[in-house]
Amino acid sequence: MTPDEREILQDILVEYIENPRKMGTCIKDIETLFRSVHQRWSKKPPRKPTHKSTPIDNETKKIIDTICNRYDITYEELTGNRRSAHLITAREQICFAMNRAGYNYSQIGRAINRHASTVIHTLNKETEE
Repeated sequence: MTPDEREILQDILVEYIENPRKMGTCIKDIETLFRSVHQRWSKKPPRKPTHKSTPIDNETKKIIDTICNRYDITYEELTGNRRSAHLITAREQICFAMNRAGYNYSQIGRAINRHASTVIHTLNKETEE
């Protein structure tokens, strides 16, 4: 840590000692400070996305567009991290439709930015019902 950063940390701690009710903001300030120090010292490059973006064929695009229009969502929402009920249902419907169309688990997973094991789990839910 540089002397300036040490001084900032000391100021944050003094502020917390003087007013313990500010604990939440003090913790956020400390976390921000430590992240900047860590980024400076870390030699690792920034983290890359876990899933590779792959081109989608026309048949897959038609299936995805149909389901996205039915549930009034975008492709970005579909492939994102949110787990709202309507997004989960849309992903499940795409898994079922692509499975019936003959796609394998990996292809389905890549299309919706999910791991193949997630696709298998989703398709197993259909057989249980």
